[in-house]
Amino acid sequence: MLYLNMRILLYLLLAPLFVFAQGEQRYVDGTATDQNGNSFEWINYGTQDWAIENAEVVTYRDGTEIPQVTDEGIWTDLTTGAWCYFDNDPSKGKLYNAYAIIGRHDNDENTPNKEFAPEGWHVPSNSEWGTLESYLIVNRYNYDQTNTGNKIALSMTSTSGWNPSEIQGSPGYDQSIGNKSGFNAPPDGFKNPLGDFQNEGLYAAWWSHVDYSLSSLFYITITNASINLSRNPSDVPSYGNSVRFVRDAVDTEPPVITITGANPVAVNQGATYTDAGATATDNVDGDITANITVTSNVDTSTVGTYTVTYTVSDAAGNAATPVVRTITVNPVEINPTETGILLNGTVSAENNQIKNVADPTEAQDVATKAYVDGIVASQGLINFSGWDNYQVWDDNTTVNLTPNSFVFINADNTTLVLPDNPDNCCFGDAIYIYIMRNANSARPATLKTNNLVIRDRSGNQASSGQSITGVFQGGGGLQMIINVGDYWMAGSFQKIDD
Repeated sequence: MLYLNMRILLYLLLAPLFVFAQGEQRYVDGTATDQNGNSFEWINYGTQDWAIENAEVVTYRDGTEIPQVTDEGIWTDLTTGAWCYFDNDPSKGKLYNAYAIIGRHDNDENTPNKEFAPEGWHVPSNSEWGTLESYLIVNRYNYDQTNTGNKIALSMTSTSGWNPSEIQGSPGYDQSIGNKSGFNAPPDGFKNPLGDFQNEGLYAAWWSHVDYSLSSLFYITITNASINLSRNPSDVPSYGNSVRFVRDAVDTEPPVITITGANPVAVNQGATYTDAGATATDNVDGDITANITVTSNVDTSTVGTYTVTYTVSDAAGNAATPVVRTITVNPVEINPTETGILLNGTVSAENNQIKNVADPTEAQDVATKAYVDGIVASQGLINFSGWDNYQVWDDNTTVNLTPNSFVFINADNTTLVLPDNPDNCCFGDAIYIYIMRNANSARPATLKTNNLVIRDRSGNQASSGQSITGVFQGGGGLQMIINVGDYWMAGSFQKIDD
């Protein structure tokens, strides 16, 4: 009596731990109907849907009868399918011999075997039982909530009918906290090859096979005193066991695409756009990011709005809702008076695309300015003191110029935009462009320019040696002094009168 009281006390202390130590409580996901009109419930476990009730069929799928055999002697000698109630009691569960579950309905070797399970379902193989076992372990349906080792018996069994056991974590230890997985295995017992009924309250036992073959038979068991699901080969088809149905999961849920990074995105004209991509997950297939198809029309050379579209489908053919990233390509129009970069040497704009060449602070800038001044002096060119001075270091830069400007370019893909209407300009107003290329030992750094574009604000564009129309309203022109390699080239763009 003292021992019993201590056990009850131990249950009261440990029961809350068991309740919260199991995986999430599972409930019915759907119902199906067998060939005899019996409705049975099922639950999805990852890639599989499992019946959570034992089979009740009395015919094969095509309607051929599976005989009910109650006589022990006849049962033992059978080589074709049969079924019976445990104890031949209609209030108890149905048991089937192995001939029934492989569909052997007669002894004619030339007759194809029948299908035991209803349409869309089948009797599980040992491998499929193993998949269920692994799913429950990984998802912490072990009684101690671990995800290693096979300790899933308690979570698979019904909450009543099991004989007591002293083994912690077994169905008989405290069946009231069982069935967390929803599998709901009752202890229906089995019929032995001699025709005797055994182990009701102690055993749940199911058949397993592959491809209608007796050589592939397994019997799957849980006992009242075991903590594990047991799977063992069988060469005795005269046992009478329960049966469950299984099918591959019917996946109707589409995957979900998630954009990585910002959306929308703005980039400057001429810049390089690298897409941040997206990820895709599916309820059955898991991470399917590698299967995403990306469709893009982004062209950073042209101002406009573009899209990158991501699509993907899972293994079942369910297509995700396409996800779209919007890319806006903006013109790079840099006007010193609008950006706050003051001219004529009063401010050094160290972190801007246009830097004030008249007041350099970085050591390389100082050396470069000295080099440029020396070239200008040696060539007898104009003194640029008091002019609007620009220095371009960053690629893909557009600069709005004013008359009497000096531009020093050390960048690729530079666009110079000339003034529209300098009506008050006197003759001789000019814009001098100094371009450094092909470093040599006399220069402080490797300087570059490619793809220089000169245009007016109406979009008319010209290159060296060509004319620009509609640039100046007066007699002034664009004077170019271009240093290419180790020689000078001078050119000018003059207004052509209509």
